[in-house]
Amino acid sequence: MVVDVDTKEKFAASAPRPLFQTHIIAPSYAYLQYDVSPSGDSFIINSLNPTSPLTLLTNWTADLRKN
Repeated sequence: MVVDVDTKEKFAASAPRPLFQTHIIAPSYAYLQYDVSPSGDSFIINSLNPTSPLTLLTNWTADLRKN
């Protein structure tokens, strides 16, 4: 969810609205269904009907040592 915030004269927030659509599997377990990146600019979501495949890169630090 997201809200618009105005602080020019006094604090005012809009009504909450969805930031984006998801297909989270079980809302009652929401804390297990998503995570936010440390930078706060992306999410990973465990969902039904994924829109693109997941690529898992393992041992990526070994490639860093080669360069």
